[in-house]
Amino acid sequence: MGELEHASAIDLSTWQHQWLETRGVNSTSAQLFLGQPSSLSFNLQEDSLDHLLRMHRANVGLYNFDNWSYNFATFAQCKL
Repeated sequence: MGELEHASAIDLSTWQHQWLETRGVNSTSAQLFLGQPSSLSFNLQEDSLDHLLRMHRANVGLYNFDNWSYNFATFAQCKL
């Protein structure tokens, strides 16, 4: 890990503890809430049986279904 930290100039100690020194499985779930026309909100939630939440990054893309094809609508980056 020391070599990776040196090469990237990033402190990986928190990541190392969360992902390499602990066990268990985390799960994520997504909820999409439709409001008024053209209004929606999106919620990502992480859960763990041992209550240890780990850092995540997720990319979320939303698409429109029109004329039997999917068209890209928007994109968001999330940190959990």
